[in-house]
Amino acid sequence: MFSRREFLMEAVATSAVLGSGMAGRWSRVMAQQGFSEVALLDMAPVGNLTLAHVTDIHAQLKPTYFREPSINLGVGDVAGKLPHVTGADFLKLYDIKPGAPDAYALTSEDFVSLAKAYGRMGGMDRVATVIKHIRSERGDDNVVLLDGGDTWQGGPIRRSRPRART
Repeated sequence: MFSRREFLMEAVATSAVLGSGMAGRWSRVMAQQGFSEVALLDMAPVGNLTLAHVTDIHAQLKPTYFREPSINLGVGDVAGKLPHVTGADFLKLYDIKPGAPDAYALTSEDFVSLAKAYGRMGGMDRVATVIKHIRSERGDDNVVLLDGGDTWQGGPIRRSRPRART
């Protein structure tokens, strides 16, 4: 039986190995604008157990246009430090090209045109698609789904279109 420390050390080591490989693959797909479902779900299984993790869904059951704040005030010693860096400064800090998918997802820069180009984000239908794919590929008994919380915090389900008034 693993001790908690051994488990955490193994998890960190595994995420370092998997993270670099998966991040590289996803970054390549994003850079090539290959956002097909098949390309995004193409992950080679490693080991006998797959951990899938979701968090901070914030009641966003349907895909929505999400805009990062343009300001996150930081005063005193935290001025200009994360998380108080936004917009063009954030892009520069992380060497993200304007107009890239990461620019759309992580800043409010050029939001309107990027929202038109990339569309809505999130939604439980997309989360369910990924989870179903992983489970079908690796088997229900080999997948553990973890929910980190904040699932129902926030606003109610939003309608995609306003209702007609009668």
